[in-house]
Amino acid sequence: MGRLGFLDNRYHTSNDLHYLKSIVASYKGDKYYKNELAVLDKNIITACGIAPIEFAKEVFFDIDLYPENHIEKWYQLFKNGVWDE
Repeated sequence: MGRLGFLDNRYHTSNDLHYLKSIVASYKGDKYYKNELAVLDKNIITACGIAPIEFAKEVFFDIDLYPENHIEKWYQLFKNGVWDE
């Protein structure tokens, strides 16, 4: 996505900003980079390599899979092994 310019004008994340810049010479999205596990902006979801659960959570929010409180419960169960009623 960085090579195609998709990250030049929307918030996003990756494994690390320096890593992203080192593998994509044409990358121009520095000011939109967020040091977070997953980011959703303008219909694109990005996540670092250790955040598959956070990535899925953002997908669920984006497609309105369940009510927000159910998605949060799902996230807490798979991230922390906790199901709160």
